[in-house]
Amino acid sequence: MSRRSRGVSLHISGVADHVRTEDLYDRFGKYGQLLDVYIPLDYYSRRRRGIAYIQFAYRRDAEEAIYYLDRTRILGQEVGVHFAEGERQSSAEMRRRFAHDHASNRRDRSYSRSRGRGRRSRSRSAETTKRRRSITREPSAGAQASENSSRKSKGRSSHDRKSR
Repeated sequence: MSRRSRGVSLHISGVADHVRTEDLYDRFGKYGQLLDVYIPLDYYSRRRRGIAYIQFAYRRDAEEAIYYLDRTRILGQEVGVHFAEGERQSSAEMRRRFAHDHASNRRDRSYSRSRGRGRRSRSRSAETTKRRRSITREPSAGAQASENSSRKSKGRSSHDRKSR
């Protein structure tokens, strides 16, 4: 298939759930020959994803559609119209990608949960330490005397203690 026969694809964001392919054909067909209109569904939920792809036969027509339809309303919902990046993927490619993304999200979620608990416990212990430091008082006279006597006894050898 040559580059010319594949056409140019536009990505439409903000597509309302109740928009039909016929609605998009009517709206975008005014600007040139359409090769395809595709409203993708979520593979597992079978619900619309809020996007659509329009394939024009000629780039000039696609540019004109972007100029006139970007940030306009289609059936009450404002849409964004831009050139699509990359090629359209088959159902099998989408399943593989979704399964991979879904699995990595599960890992990320469990990782972030365990990480969050660790962070929380560290911050609590840091707060407790700060509180303890701020409450510290000077030792009383009795406590100083007992502390001084324990220091003196530590300095003597066991022989000196026995002779006393």
